[in-house]
Parts: sequence; C-alpha cells; structure tokens
Amino acid sequence: MATAQIAFETLQVPIFSLVKTPLVQLYHVGKSTGLVIDVGSSNATVTPILDGIIQSKSSFSSKFAGDFANLHALNYLQKYGGLDALLPKRFLSTKATESFKNYQISHYALEDFKLSMLSVAEGAANQYQYPVTPKSYQLPNGSHVSVYREQIDLMESLFQPQLYQIPGVAIPEPAMDKPLTHGIITLILSSLKTLEGSLAGEHQTPNKFGEVLRELCGNILITGGSSLTTGFSQRILNDLYRSAGQLFAPQLQGRNITFGTLGNHHIGDIQDTWDRKFSAWKGATNLASMLNDYNGEADNLNIALENWFVTKSDYEEMGEDLILEKFK
Repeated sequence: MATAQIAFETLQVPIFSLVKTPLVQLYHVGKSTGLVIDVGSSNATVTPILDGIIQSKSSFSSKFAGDFANLHALNYLQKYGGLDALLPKRFLSTKATESFKNYQISHYALEDFKLSMLSVAEGAANQYQYPVTPKSYQLPNGSHVSVYREQIDLMESLFQPQLYQIPGVAIPEPAMDKPLTHGIITLILSSLKTLEGSLAGEHQTPNKFGEVLRELCGNILITGGSSLTTGFSQRILNDLYRSAGQLFAPQLQGRNITFGTLGNHHIGDIQDTWDRKFSAWKGATNLASMLNDYNGEADNLNIALENWFVTKSDYEEMGEDLILEKFK
C-alpha cells in the first residue's frame, strides 16, 4: 500500500502495477502456466504458477544458491595465498575498505572462476565417476591454481549441500518438513508434492494433479544468474526425470512426463544470458508495452488494465481496498 501511495500521491503517476517476480519472468516467455526455478545469488526459489496465479503455499526458497557456491569456491581458492590472492594487484597496496575488497572478490574473482572453471555433473557427482580434465586458473594476483574434481564438486553443493561442508559454516541437517534445508532438486519435488496436497484440498478429480504435473514439467523456466553454469539446466531435467516419475507414479496413471525448458533463446546464446539475469525486468517491460502495442485493437489493452494495472482515478475512488485486492 505504501508503494502505491508514493506512486500515485507523490510521483503522480497515471497508472501503476506491482507484479511478483516469478509471474513476470514466466510472462516474459509468453506462458501463464509453468514451474519457475530461479537460482540467483542469495536464494534459490521454486514457484508453480497455474493460469497466471502463483501457488504461494507451494512456493519454496532456500539459501543454497550462488552465494553458497561462492563460499565453497572461496574456501578452495584461499588455500592458494589467502584472500590477497583473489584481489587484483592494483588494490593490494591501496587503503581500500574491507567491504570494497569483499565486493571485488565476490563479484569478479569468484564469479569469473565459477563461470569459466566450474560445471554441473549430469547426475549426483558422488554416485558417478565423471571424466574430468585438469584445468589451470590464473588468480587475480597472477599465480595459478590447478582445478580437478573441484570443477564439479563445488557446484554439487547446490544439489547436495550436506555432503560438502565448509569450515565455520553451519549447514542445517535436512528435514522433511523444512524444504529450505534441501538442495534444489528436493526443493522442486517438495513444491510439487505440496501442490498436489493443495489441489486435493480443493476437491479436484483424482487425475487432476497428473494433468497439472505434466503441464508444469513441460513448461519449466530455469532462470537466475547462477543457472548459467554449464550443465545446470540439463542436471535439473535429468534429476527430475529420474525422481518425479517414480514419486508421482500413481497420479500419472502410467502416462509419461515430457520435461521441457522455456526460453526465447538457445542455451549459451548471449541473449539467453541476458534473459536469465534480467528476465524480471524484461518481462515487466513487455507487460508495460501492452499499454501501447495492441495492433490497433483494444482487447489486449483492456486485458492488461483489468488484470495488471491500477489507474490513478480508480485508486482515488476505491483506495486501499483496490490495491490489496489487485496485488494480493
């Protein structure tokens, strides 16, 4: 409500909207139903969306995301010269603050290391023997580090966090009633299992969830900067293929699931990179453009106004009740 007050009363905007990030990300790829898996820096979130409605009770989040992988990378790299080895030489002799140094290490050294050196195994790295070719990585201070199994193990922490401990960092034991204690795959399965319970509570027909599950699995949107790691998307699809069919076999009634990812560009394309990092912004831009781009017909404009936006005149007439109802 406070945001709407600022927009209408202080900034005097004529029209306003608040759209939750997963919904606008899905909107960006032209879908109203899908499973949004957003793995950013601080959080990994799983959000099922049905017909444009976020299923809040089935939306889960955990801290096992990009920053957590950064901790593992930092723990490994600082063995080779400490934190100073991760700073460019030009900053070593300056009186830079600790926060500035930490920013440089996190946003440049560790991000570059992850994107250039690390990859995600096709399956659980501790269960399979994957051929790994040793690589050499040059640290910002000019020294070199040999990277072998770490190429896979450091990112595996997002899938099996309890198997990869960090000195001084407490990683909670996994609990069935606490999805946030699990890696990304279990987080996804917990979301789908909770959604099944929600639909059952709405007195849906027995095979309703099977239909919903097939539609969600065919419309998976994997986004967020941390999902750009080589092999990340394929690993999610592989693990879901192995697990979801077994977990939900009775609901599927013998019918197979087709897993498919959404996107406007091929994986690896520079536009795919921009989409994953800024999908929410691009989706919001698309939404706003509906106000002007409707091919001479008012249908799309009316739909956008009715479902997404609040005008200043409506706000002045109905006030807080309209805002709470529209953006609940």
